[in-house]
Amino acid sequence: DPTVGKWAVIIGIADYKGGANDLWHPDEDAADMYSELVNQQGYPAGNVKLITNKAATATAILAAIDWLVANEIAGNEVVFFYSGHGFRTADSAAYDDDSESDGYDEGIVSYDLYGLPDGLLRERFASIDSTRFALLFGSCHSGGMFDDDDDLKQTGRIIASACKADQY
Repeated sequence: DPTVGKWAVIIGIADYKGGANDLWHPDEDAADMYSELVNQQGYPAGNVKLITNKAATATAILAAIDWLVANEIAGNEVVFFYSGHGFRTADSAAYDDDSESDGYDEGIVSYDLYGLPDGLLRERFASIDSTRFALLFGSCHSGGMFDDDDDLKQTGRIIASACKADQY
């Protein structure tokens, strides 16, 4: 069965808490990615978590990553897709424990405006057994999610970003 072993977490946040930080289409990006994976790439709907807008809290995002890690095994095809706000902050802000060569941490922003840095994501994704893992980031500063060797880069991972570490 070609659909066995395909897992994905898809996040799109256009409507942020409070309204001042809203974006135009990330939730639609997520819906399009869901449709592509389920309708064109053979991902079983039960193997794909789609989290958008108010549902995409920091707790929900981390729980979805934990679900992904708990279910995938070596040889599976795994996708993590995020469309929404990204951030960049000095290492001295202590968002995570690593020190990056450029002196900055990058990350994604949840609906409830929590920053989830690349170091935290690296720790969560460290247990992924698959060597067929795509990480897709449609957010500002997303190029910084893999600018150091200790970031999200590993064998078998494809990382696509919307921009460089220092770009909006």
